[in-house]
Amino acid sequence: MCKEMVKKIYSLSKKCGISQIAIITNHLKFLGTLYGEGEREKNDGTLTLTDAKIWRLKDVCKCGESGCKCDGASFCSADWLHVNVSKIVAFSLKK
Repeated sequence: MCKEMVKKIYSLSKKCGISQIAIITNHLKFLGTLYGEGEREKNDGTLTLTDAKIWRLKDVCKCGESGCKCDGASFCSADWLHVNVSKIVAFSLKK
């Protein structure tokens, strides 16, 4: 299951020409740039992100105002982040 999800994510990314991804787990939201081509990652069941931002879901803004900047203060960042694919609930490629 994990290998297939990694393969699908990298395949969609390549097909669409998009490397930015948003990932949701049960408790966290990640935003970053996919790193690698997916071959090594497929074998270990992780996605590697660069320049990642991490939020706790309970801290994500829900105000709905246009131009909202609330989330800007509530994230932490990581130059490199490895995400365990088995914990992913949803993902979206971002333009």
